[in-house]
Amino acid sequence: PRMSIFKVAFTILGLLLVSGLLAILPLFKSVEDRFVNALFYPDVRFLRGFVSKKSLQYTLEQYYGRITFDATKLPWSVLRALVQDMFTGIHRKLNYHVLGFYGNDPVCLFKYFVASGDPQQGFSWMVLGINLVCFIAISVSYVTVNLLSARSS
Repeated sequence: PRMSIFKVAFTILGLLLVSGLLAILPLFKSVEDRFVNALFYPDVRFLRGFVSKKSLQYTLEQYYGRITFDATKLPWSVLRALVQDMFTGIHRKLNYHVLGFYGNDPVCLFKYFVASGDPQQGFSWMVLGINLVCFIAISVSYVTVNLLSARSS
């Protein structure tokens, strides 16, 4: 009995650790290219609303002239630097806000429904898969408990 208590305790601790890591993963700067959807520049009038990589590409190509690139393949740090270089004479440091994984809705909920081009598509499917596995494990556990208690009475 003592060993089974340790197994249950370590299983619960492991699940809490994994779920905590999954919850804070989108907040790390090192993985921002997978979780940032757009930037918002409040001081720049012609970059209205939330600027995605695709919409920023046209602006950067027009400003820098003959430069052609696929903005969706560039990291956000490079795109922010290119936009910052456009305004070095006007603004010393350009203010921006990140529209990330938890910033899409007024309530910070998990983003279950993602478009096919969304950077979080793989992460969302992984979390939904983990939820499915947990749901099946809980369902099997309840059925097992119900069957065992029905046999014993």
